[in-house]
Amino acid sequence: MATACFTNCIPENLIGLPVANCATDLRRTTPSRLFMYNCDVTLPTGPGIGAAMAALFEDGTIVSSMPLSNVVFEDPTYEEILLNDCQPPEQLLQTRAMTFEDRYAIDVTGQSPFVENRFFDYEFWVDKLANQQNIRFMLAYCNGDVREIDFVGTLRGFVNYIKPQQAGAPSTETKQFRLLFNGDPLAMTNPPVFNYIDAGIIL
Repeated sequence: MATACFTNCIPENLIGLPVANCATDLRRTTPSRLFMYNCDVTLPTGPGIGAAMAALFEDGTIVSSMPLSNVVFEDPTYEEILLNDCQPPEQLLQTRAMTFEDRYAIDVTGQSPFVENRFFDYEFWVDKLANQQNIRFMLAYCNGDVREIDFVGTLRGFVNYIKPQQAGAPSTETKQFRLLFNGDPLAMTNPPVFNYIDAGIIL
């Protein structure tokens, strides 16, 4: 069945593939860390973004998680809106969740004055859970690329254990999290904006 085509609403020409000088490859990269900052922080843009970002890391405005493991992105969820009776419902993006684990135990000792904190990793994540409505995120990859995520996420997490492969050996503690965004942090309209390795940011 023919359907209406709103020709006055579409571009004159669609974007086509390059005719020449087009290198095709595989993009192989792995999500590695979350960068976090308060929602009232205005992030730098444009030329010199790497150096400006480095300054925000240096003064503690942006903080990084430890390298994460078992990072998985769930499929996005959509709301269906029926615009008219002649076409299928419009699908509007709603949420997308990522699950991940932090398997690092951080034991802080030797400070002056001397303070021992054998569970600093707990303290780090409890702070993020308590302040999650005011936190914004960036997603960093193993190759240093970083995506900005400019919408709210809700975070939940708990301690769990990975059973040993060998009977009788101790289990490995892990902290498991689910971070739900009100949008898609991997949207194709949201490519990485800088590289923290190239910017000289030491984590």
